[in-house]
Amino acid sequence: MQESPIKTEPQIHDVLEDEIPQSSTAKRKRKSSKCNQSAKCFAKDAFKTMNDFRKKGFLCDFEIKTGRKVFKVHRSILAARSSYFKDYFTVNTKQNQIDFRESATDGVQKCIEYIYTDNISINLENVEAIFNISMLFKLEEVSKNCCNCLVNSLTIYNCLVIKRLAEKYKKDLSTQFGITNLDTKAERFAVDNLKQVICTEMFGKASKQELIALLRPAFRHSPSLISNALLTWVSHDYMTRSNELTTVFKAIDISRFTHQDLLQLTCNQKIISSPGTMELLCYEILRRNSNGAMTITCQNWADVRELAIKFNLKEMEVRVNKYVLENFAAVTQSPTFYKIDKFTLNYFLQAISLTKSTEKYIWDGIIKWTKYHEERQKCFPEVIKNANLSRFSFAFIKNTIKNEPLINQDNDCLKIVIEALCSKAN
Repeated sequence: MQESPIKTEPQIHDVLEDEIPQSSTAKRKRKSSKCNQSAKCFAKDAFKTMNDFRKKGFLCDFEIKTGRKVFKVHRSILAARSSYFKDYFTVNTKQNQIDFRESATDGVQKCIEYIYTDNISINLENVEAIFNISMLFKLEEVSKNCCNCLVNSLTIYNCLVIKRLAEKYKKDLSTQFGITNLDTKAERFAVDNLKQVICTEMFGKASKQELIALLRPAFRHSPSLISNALLTWVSHDYMTRSNELTTVFKAIDISRFTHQDLLQLTCNQKIISSPGTMELLCYEILRRNSNGAMTITCQNWADVRELAIKFNLKEMEVRVNKYVLENFAAVTQSPTFYKIDKFTLNYFLQAISLTKSTEKYIWDGIIKWTKYHEERQKCFPEVIKNANLSRFSFAFIKNTIKNEPLINQDNDCLKIVIEALCSKAN
């Protein structure tokens, strides 16, 4: 059985629409349009007036503080334009001030101006500051414009900023604006353009985690480029970041580095001064080549020697000892020399070949090492005894060693010097 179509009664507005002459309908629409325009003009004028009041501090009943900067505003305007402030004032009815960190000043100022004027200028320089505050204040239109700016303006100068923002607001970007994988896109861009990104100001401001995220997938780049990135990054804040280098090296897997790149790193003072880094690098080098095929320098010899002894790499230890004995004058000029213990010093003093041409810098090395720390003066007699002063020339003992203040203020030292002079006289 075929169903009959359902009949509906004509709606009252349909009847009225049919009965009203067309000319009357047009007039009504024009009148409505004029009313809307009038309402918009009224609202615009009202907000313009309130903005003028704000600038003069007139009738303001609330303050937004960012560090030393204070913005005087109207609670009613903030609540009407921002759901964040509407919720805030609902709970904090008696509060008359809110504080934000000083770094938020630019973003706060721009967003306040937007709330009063409905206008805002967004560019690559201020997008991060504005986006952070617009998300906080729940200014959806501003946040959307910031997103468009970020998505369409990916460069070597802002890719790290965009990545940071995309990670921070990943859920909001997806649910509110339909933007997904922006963090991945920005990171991929940074990795692909790592050589150029390294030279930007933002790279120097990258956190340890951000640096690792950039370098870990950069297997397509040469280790020398990664080394350059590490040196650039640590140079921006050496006092703090030097202590984090070991963690970074472990995270990015230095086993991918070539032997030559590792050797180059061990010659860099900023790298090897980082606690634990020299040990990590040397261990990797020694692990690959236990016969000790690495460059020994005045800066790294002490650490390399310590590792060679620690890992029982005899050939490497022999190479380091040979280097120090052949370059003792240069070694004593390096800050590394002053940090060795007395046992290491005594070993080299006993092993070194002493002649008239070498006795001066050997003695200078002993004195510099002793004066480096006051506590070392207690073991000074032991040090000069191990140096075997009788090997020095009679003239040098008489004119230089005997006149050293450290000798004259210690009876044991004087006794050792006198014994050496007597042995030379005989």
